[in-house]
Amino acid sequence: MTVSNDTSFELVRDADFLIFDQARGLALLGDNPTNDFLFTVSLHYHEAPVYAPKQNKLLFSQITPSGFLPQYSIDLGKDPLTISEYATNPPLYAANGATFHDGYVYWAVSGGNNSIFDPPREQRPGIYRTEPGTGNTECILNNYFGYYLNSPNDIIVDRNGHVWFTDP
Repeated sequence: MTVSNDTSFELVRDADFLIFDQARGLALLGDNPTNDFLFTVSLHYHEAPVYAPKQNKLLFSQITPSGFLPQYSIDLGKDPLTISEYATNPPLYAANGATFHDGYVYWAVSGGNNSIFDPPREQRPGIYRTEPGTGNTECILNNYFGYYLNSPNDIIVDRNGHVWFTDP
């Protein structure tokens, strides 16, 4: 089905498959693309997809209006695929971007919170690094010369190991 320019997405709400650039999309996928339904996820925002090769898992986060904002794991080694919560230690609040580099997942964490820890302590927005097998996580940066980061969003680690991220 071809639809007009509709920024509300009402015309495609129940679509199983979307191609936004028909010429380029069909050149990549062929004239009759199909998809397989795998599982239902919430209607909240999903961010920070990242592949952890050793674990053969796709990790991503869920951004909800309030409360704990978990990460999830899709186990690509199981048939059928499974989805489950992925716990980092300490928990990450609002991971908005992610990338994989040198055995670690680097997260751009946009949210700060003091309600997900016991005893309470604040997690500042920042750049965090997780060992994907254990979930052990450390903050590698949350300020610039004493000025706290605002809301890190997208992140990449270049081939030289330099971390680049946006902080709108």
